[in-house]
Amino acid sequence: MSEVAKELNLNIVNVLSESGSGFHTGRPVFNEMVEMILRGEADGIITWKLSRLSRNPDDAGKIMGMLQREEIRHIRTSDRHWFPEDNVVMMYVEFGMHNQYSRDLSVDLRRGLNQKASRGWFPNASVPIGYMHSPFKQLGDVEIINDKDRFDLMQFALKAVASGKLLPMEAFEEVKARGLKSRRGGNLSKSAWYSALTNTFYYGEFEYPKNSGIIHKGKHTPMISEAEFNHTQEILGRKGKPRPKKHFFSYTGLIKCSECGCSIIADPKTKIQQNGNIHHYIYYRCSKKRGNCSQKALEIKQFEKQVSDLLSRITLPQDFHEWAINELKNDQM
Repeated sequence: MSEVAKELNLNIVNVLSESGSGFHTGRPVFNEMVEMILRGEADGIITWKLSRLSRNPDDAGKIMGMLQREEIRHIRTSDRHWFPEDNVVMMYVEFGMHNQYSRDLSVDLRRGLNQKASRGWFPNASVPIGYMHSPFKQLGDVEIINDKDRFDLMQFALKAVASGKLLPMEAFEEVKARGLKSRRGGNLSKSAWYSALTNTFYYGEFEYPKNSGIIHKGKHTPMISEAEFNHTQEILGRKGKPRPKKHFFSYTGLIKCSECGCSIIADPKTKIQQNGNIHHYIYYRCSKKRGNCSQKALEIKQFEKQVSDLLSRITLPQDFHEWAINELKNDQM
Protein backbone atom coordinates (compact mmCIF):
# COMPACT_ATOMS: atom_id res chain seq x y z
CA MET A 1 0.00 0.00 0.00
CA SER A 2 3.02 2.28 0.41
CA GLU A 3 3.68 1.83 -3.31
CA VAL A 4 0.06 2.76 -4.07
CA ALA A 5 0.46 5.93 -2.02
CA LYS A 6 3.58 6.86 -4.00
CA GLU A 7 1.86 6.24 -7.35
CA LEU A 8 -1.06 8.50 -6.37
CA ASN A 9 1.24 11.08 -4.79
CA LEU A 10 -0.62 10.83 -1.48
CA ASN A 11 0.75 12.36 1.71
CA ILE A 12 0.86 9.74 4.48
CA VAL A 13 0.03 11.44 7.79
CA ASN A 14 0.27 8.34 9.99
CA VAL A 15 0.48 4.57 9.71
CA LEU A 16 -1.90 2.82 12.09
CA SER A 17 -1.96 -0.89 12.79
CA GLU A 18 -4.36 -2.81 15.04
CA SER A 19 -4.14 -6.43 16.12
CA GLY A 20 -7.73 -6.62 17.43
CA SER A 21 -10.46 -8.15 15.32
CA GLY A 22 -12.55 -5.81 13.19
CA PHE A 23 -15.58 -7.85 14.25
CA HIS A 24 -15.65 -6.02 17.60
CA THR A 25 -16.50 -2.40 18.34
CA GLY A 26 -14.52 -0.09 20.61
CA ARG A 27 -11.16 -0.66 18.94
CA PRO A 28 -8.76 2.04 20.20
CA VAL A 29 -6.71 2.36 16.99
CA PHE A 30 -9.83 2.57 14.82
CA ASN A 31 -11.21 5.28 17.12
CA GLU A 32 -7.88 7.13 16.96
CA MET A 33 -8.05 7.10 13.14
CA VAL A 34 -11.61 8.46 13.17
CA GLU A 35 -10.66 11.23 15.61
CA MET A 36 -7.70 12.25 13.43
CA ILE A 37 -10.00 12.60 10.43
CA LEU A 38 -12.62 14.56 12.38
CA ARG A 39 -9.91 16.93 13.63
CA GLY A 40 -8.91 17.57 10.01
CA GLU A 41 -5.48 15.94 10.34
CA ALA A 42 -6.28 13.56 7.48
CA ASP A 43 -8.99 13.28 4.83
CA GLY A 44 -8.48 9.80 3.40
CA ILE A 45 -7.71 6.18 4.24
CA ILE A 46 -5.45 3.66 2.52
CA THR A 47 -6.20 0.06 3.48
CA TRP A 48 -5.77 -3.34 1.89
CA LYS A 49 -9.48 -4.21 2.04
CA LEU A 50 -12.58 -2.66 3.57
CA SER A 51 -12.62 -5.66 5.90
CA ARG A 52 -9.43 -4.27 7.48
CA LEU A 53 -11.43 -1.21 8.51
CA SER A 54 -14.46 -3.00 9.90
CA ARG A 55 -16.33 -6.28 10.03
CA ASN A 56 -19.07 -4.99 12.31
CA PRO A 57 -22.11 -2.87 11.29
CA ASP A 58 -21.44 -0.07 13.81
CA ASP A 59 -17.98 0.87 12.57
CA ALA A 60 -18.96 0.21 8.96
CA GLY A 61 -21.86 2.65 9.29
CA LYS A 62 -19.51 5.26 10.78
CA ILE A 63 -17.10 4.95 7.82
CA MET A 64 -19.90 5.15 5.25
CA GLY A 65 -21.45 8.15 6.98
CA MET A 66 -18.14 10.01 7.12
CA LEU A 67 -17.54 9.27 3.44
CA GLN A 68 -20.97 10.56 2.40
CA ARG A 69 -20.50 13.71 4.50
CA GLU A 70 -17.10 14.19 2.81
CA GLU A 71 -15.31 14.04 6.15
CA ILE A 72 -13.47 11.22 4.40
CA ARG A 73 -12.75 12.30 0.83
CA HIS A 74 -11.09 9.15 -0.45
CA ILE A 75 -10.67 5.51 0.57
CA ARG A 76 -8.13 3.49 -1.41
CA THR A 77 -8.07 -0.30 -1.21
CA SER A 78 -5.93 -2.76 -3.13
CA ASP A 79 -8.52 -3.12 -5.88
CA ARG A 80 -10.56 0.09 -6.07
CA HIS A 81 -11.20 3.70 -5.04
CA TRP A 82 -14.11 4.91 -2.92
CA PHE A 83 -15.31 8.54 -3.17
CA PRO A 84 -18.21 10.47 -1.57
CA GLU A 85 -20.15 10.53 -4.85
CA ASP A 86 -19.92 6.74 -5.35
CA ASN A 87 -22.94 4.47 -5.01
CA VAL A 88 -22.89 3.60 -1.33
CA VAL A 89 -24.93 0.42 -1.94
CA MET A 90 -21.78 -1.35 -3.17
CA MET A 91 -19.97 -0.38 0.02
CA TYR A 92 -22.94 -1.67 2.05
CA VAL A 93 -22.68 -4.98 0.20
CA GLU A 94 -18.94 -5.35 0.73
CA PHE A 95 -19.07 -4.43 4.40
CA GLY A 96 -22.09 -6.72 4.83
CA MET A 97 -20.30 -9.66 3.23
CA HIS A 98 -17.30 -9.25 5.54
CA ASN A 99 -19.56 -8.95 8.58
CA GLN A 100 -21.54 -12.07 7.68
CA TYR A 101 -18.34 -14.01 7.00
CA SER A 102 -17.07 -13.14 10.48
CA ARG A 103 -20.39 -14.13 12.05
CA ASP A 104 -20.46 -17.45 10.20
CA LEU A 105 -16.85 -18.12 11.15
CA SER A 106 -17.58 -17.40 14.82
CA VAL A 107 -20.63 -19.69 14.78
CA ASP A 108 -18.70 -22.49 13.12
CA LEU A 109 -15.82 -22.11 15.57
CA ARG A 110 -18.08 -22.28 18.62
CA ARG A 111 -19.97 -25.23 17.23
CA GLY A 112 -16.72 -27.04 16.50
CA LEU A 113 -15.37 -26.43 20.01
CA ASN A 114 -18.62 -27.61 21.62
CA GLN A 115 -18.63 -30.74 19.47
CA LYS A 116 -15.01 -31.44 20.38
CA ALA A 117 -15.85 -31.12 24.09
CA SER A 118 -18.85 -33.44 23.70
CA ARG A 119 -16.50 -36.04 22.17
CA GLY A 120 -14.42 -35.90 25.34
CA TRP A 121 -11.53 -33.73 24.20
CA PHE A 122 -10.63 -30.49 25.98
CA PRO A 123 -11.05 -27.87 23.22
CA ASN A 124 -8.85 -25.07 24.56
CA ALA A 125 -5.52 -24.46 22.86
CA SER A 126 -3.73 -24.64 26.22
CA VAL A 127 -4.18 -27.92 28.10
CA PRO A 128 -3.16 -28.44 31.76
CA ILE A 129 0.51 -29.07 32.42
CA GLY A 130 1.42 -32.71 31.92
CA TYR A 131 -0.60 -33.01 28.73
CA MET A 132 -0.28 -31.79 25.15
CA HIS A 133 -2.29 -31.76 21.94
CA SER A 134 -1.22 -34.53 19.56
CA PRO A 135 0.92 -32.90 16.84
CA PHE A 136 0.14 -35.62 14.30
CA LYS A 137 -3.55 -36.11 14.94
CA GLN A 138 -5.78 -37.37 12.15
CA LEU A 139 -9.56 -37.62 12.20
CA GLY A 140 -10.62 -40.08 14.88
CA ASP A 141 -7.21 -40.23 16.57
CA VAL A 142 -6.41 -39.43 20.19
CA GLU A 143 -6.34 -35.64 20.41
CA ILE A 144 -4.71 -35.08 23.83
CA ILE A 145 -1.68 -37.14 24.79
CA ASN A 146 0.65 -37.36 27.78
CA ASP A 147 3.54 -34.90 27.77
CA LYS A 148 6.48 -37.29 28.21
CA ASP A 149 8.60 -34.56 29.84
CA ARG A 150 6.04 -33.61 32.48
CA PHE A 151 3.32 -36.26 32.88
CA ASP A 152 5.18 -38.59 35.26
CA LEU A 153 6.44 -35.76 37.48
CA MET A 154 2.98 -34.16 37.75
CA GLN A 155 1.40 -37.54 38.47
CA PHE A 156 3.98 -38.25 41.20
CA ALA A 157 3.32 -34.85 42.82
CA LEU A 158 -0.48 -35.10 42.69
CA LYS A 159 -0.49 -38.63 44.12
CA ALA A 160 2.01 -37.69 46.83
CA VAL A 161 -0.29 -34.90 48.03
CA ALA A 162 -3.44 -37.05 47.78
CA SER A 163 -1.84 -39.86 49.80
CA GLY A 164 -0.53 -37.49 52.47
CA LYS A 165 3.10 -38.46 51.86
CA LEU A 166 3.98 -34.87 51.02
CA LEU A 167 2.40 -31.56 51.84
CA PRO A 168 1.40 -29.46 48.81
CA MET A 169 4.45 -27.17 49.06
CA GLU A 170 6.77 -30.12 49.75
CA ALA A 171 5.53 -31.81 46.58
CA PHE A 172 5.96 -28.55 44.68
CA GLU A 173 9.59 -28.16 45.80
CA GLU A 174 10.28 -31.83 45.10
CA VAL A 175 9.17 -31.78 41.46
CA LYS A 176 10.92 -28.44 40.90
CA ALA A 177 14.13 -30.05 42.15
CA ARG A 178 13.53 -32.95 39.76
CA GLY A 179 13.35 -30.53 36.85
CA LEU A 180 9.64 -29.95 36.24
CA LYS A 181 9.26 -26.89 34.00
CA SER A 182 6.32 -24.98 32.65
CA ARG A 183 5.33 -25.52 29.02
CA ARG A 184 7.41 -22.47 28.07
CA GLY A 185 10.48 -23.88 29.77
CA GLY A 186 10.42 -21.63 32.84
CA ASN A 187 10.06 -22.55 36.49
CA LEU A 188 6.63 -23.77 37.54
CA SER A 189 4.92 -21.04 39.57
CA LYS A 190 3.11 -21.60 42.87
CA SER A 191 -0.12 -20.29 41.40
CA ALA A 192 0.09 -22.78 38.51
CA TRP A 193 0.78 -25.60 40.97
CA TYR A 194 -2.18 -24.79 43.21
CA SER A 195 -4.36 -24.38 40.13
CA ALA A 196 -3.36 -27.91 39.11
CA LEU A 197 -4.28 -29.26 42.55
CA THR A 198 -7.86 -28.03 42.08
CA ASN A 199 -8.26 -28.90 38.39
CA THR A 200 -10.75 -31.72 37.76
CA PHE A 201 -9.07 -32.39 34.41
CA TYR A 202 -6.44 -34.46 36.24
CA TYR A 203 -8.97 -37.10 37.24
CA GLY A 204 -10.76 -37.07 33.89
CA GLU A 205 -13.49 -34.37 33.86
CA PHE A 206 -13.64 -30.82 32.57
CA GLU A 207 -16.19 -28.02 32.30
CA TYR A 208 -16.86 -26.45 28.92
CA PRO A 209 -17.79 -23.74 28.15
CA LYS A 210 -16.30 -22.12 31.25
CA ASN A 211 -18.86 -21.34 33.98
CA SER A 212 -21.58 -23.12 32.00
CA GLY A 213 -22.04 -25.97 34.49
CA ILE A 214 -21.68 -28.46 31.61
CA ILE A 215 -19.30 -31.25 32.65
CA HIS A 216 -17.68 -33.54 30.09
CA LYS A 217 -16.01 -36.90 30.67
CA GLY A 218 -12.57 -36.59 29.13
CA LYS A 219 -10.95 -39.27 26.98
CA HIS A 220 -7.43 -38.29 28.04
CA THR A 221 -5.44 -40.43 30.49
CA PRO A 222 -6.22 -39.38 34.09
CA MET A 223 -3.28 -38.87 36.47
CA ILE A 224 -5.25 -39.57 39.63
CA SER A 225 -8.60 -41.00 40.67
CA GLU A 226 -11.62 -38.92 41.65
CA ALA A 227 -11.25 -40.16 45.23
CA GLU A 228 -7.64 -38.96 45.31
CA PHE A 229 -8.70 -35.60 43.92
CA ASN A 230 -11.42 -35.20 46.56
CA HIS A 231 -8.98 -36.09 49.33
CA THR A 232 -6.60 -33.41 48.02
CA GLN A 233 -9.40 -30.85 48.26
CA GLU A 234 -9.92 -31.79 51.90
CA ILE A 235 -6.19 -31.36 52.55
CA LEU A 236 -6.41 -27.91 50.96
CA GLY A 237 -9.33 -27.03 53.23
CA ARG A 238 -11.86 -27.13 50.41
CA LYS A 239 -15.21 -28.90 50.73
CA GLY A 240 -14.52 -31.89 48.55
CA LYS A 241 -14.73 -31.76 44.80
CA PRO A 242 -15.31 -28.24 43.43
CA ARG A 243 -18.52 -28.29 41.46
CA PRO A 244 -20.31 -25.74 39.33
CA LYS A 245 -22.36 -23.31 41.37
CA LYS A 246 -25.91 -24.44 41.94
CA HIS A 247 -28.90 -22.14 41.73
CA PHE A 248 -30.57 -21.16 44.97
CA PHE A 249 -34.26 -21.61 44.29
CA SER A 250 -36.10 -19.14 46.48
CA TYR A 251 -39.60 -20.63 46.29
CA THR A 252 -39.05 -24.37 46.55
CA GLY A 253 -40.69 -25.95 49.57
CA LEU A 254 -43.01 -22.97 50.13
CA ILE A 255 -45.83 -23.41 47.64
CA LYS A 256 -48.29 -26.19 46.83
CA CYS A 257 -50.16 -26.73 43.58
CA SER A 258 -53.77 -25.51 43.89
CA GLU A 259 -55.02 -28.32 41.65
CA CYS A 260 -53.44 -31.48 43.08
CA GLY A 261 -51.68 -30.31 46.25
CA CYS A 262 -48.20 -31.43 45.17
CA SER A 263 -45.14 -29.26 45.80
CA ILE A 264 -44.09 -26.58 43.34
CA ILE A 265 -40.49 -27.26 42.30
CA ALA A 266 -37.85 -25.38 40.32
CA ASP A 267 -36.82 -26.75 36.94
CA PRO A 268 -33.64 -25.11 35.55
CA LYS A 269 -33.05 -25.35 31.82
CA THR A 270 -29.99 -24.61 29.68
CA LYS A 271 -30.25 -23.89 25.98
CA ILE A 272 -27.23 -23.95 23.68
CA GLN A 273 -27.91 -22.16 20.41
CA GLN A 274 -26.32 -23.10 17.11
CA ASN A 275 -24.13 -19.99 17.33
CA GLY A 276 -22.67 -21.28 20.60
CA ASN A 277 -24.48 -18.85 22.92
CA ILE A 278 -25.69 -20.37 26.17
CA HIS A 279 -28.89 -19.26 27.92
CA HIS A 280 -30.07 -20.33 31.37
CA TYR A 281 -33.74 -20.37 32.39
CA ILE A 282 -35.61 -21.27 35.57
CA TYR A 283 -39.17 -22.58 35.47
CA TYR A 284 -41.47 -23.39 38.39
CA ARG A 285 -43.91 -26.26 37.96
CA CYS A 286 -45.96 -28.83 39.80
CA SER A 287 -43.95 -31.93 40.73
CA LYS A 288 -46.99 -34.08 39.68
CA LYS A 289 -46.05 -36.78 42.18
CA ARG A 290 -49.70 -37.77 42.56
CA GLY A 291 -50.29 -38.22 38.86
CA ASN A 292 -51.36 -36.02 36.00
CA CYS A 293 -51.88 -32.31 36.64
CA SER A 294 -53.00 -29.79 34.05
CA GLN A 295 -51.02 -26.86 35.50
CA LYS A 296 -48.27 -25.63 33.16
CA ALA A 297 -44.76 -24.53 34.07
CA LEU A 298 -44.11 -20.80 34.47
CA GLU A 299 -40.85 -19.01 33.69
CA ILE A 300 -39.50 -17.31 36.82
CA LYS A 301 -40.48 -13.77 35.72
CA GLN A 302 -44.11 -14.82 35.24
CA PHE A 303 -44.01 -16.78 38.48
CA GLU A 304 -42.61 -13.86 40.49
CA LYS A 305 -45.23 -11.54 39.03
CA GLN A 306 -47.96 -13.82 40.38
CA VAL A 307 -46.23 -13.89 43.79
CA SER A 308 -45.88 -10.09 43.75
CA ASP A 309 -49.54 -9.62 42.82
CA LEU A 310 -50.57 -11.92 45.65
CA LEU A 311 -48.38 -10.21 48.26
CA SER A 312 -49.61 -6.76 47.21
CA ARG A 313 -53.14 -7.76 48.27
CA ILE A 314 -52.07 -8.70 51.80
CA THR A 315 -52.34 -6.11 54.60
CA LEU A 316 -51.37 -6.38 58.26
CA PRO A 317 -53.41 -4.99 61.19
CA GLN A 318 -51.76 -1.98 62.83
CA ASP A 319 -51.66 -3.70 66.21
CA PHE A 320 -49.82 -6.70 64.80
CA HIS A 321 -47.41 -4.41 62.96
CA GLU A 322 -46.51 -2.54 66.16
CA TRP A 323 -46.14 -5.78 68.11
CA ALA A 324 -43.81 -7.25 65.46
CA ILE A 325 -41.62 -4.13 65.42
CA ASN A 326 -41.30 -4.21 69.20
CA GLU A 327 -40.37 -7.89 69.13
CA LEU A 328 -37.68 -7.24 66.56
CA LYS A 329 -36.26 -4.45 68.69
CA ASN A 330 -36.21 -6.73 71.74
CA ASP A 331 -34.30 -9.37 69.76
CA GLN A 332 -31.60 -6.82 68.97
CA MET A 333 -31.12 -5.78 72.62
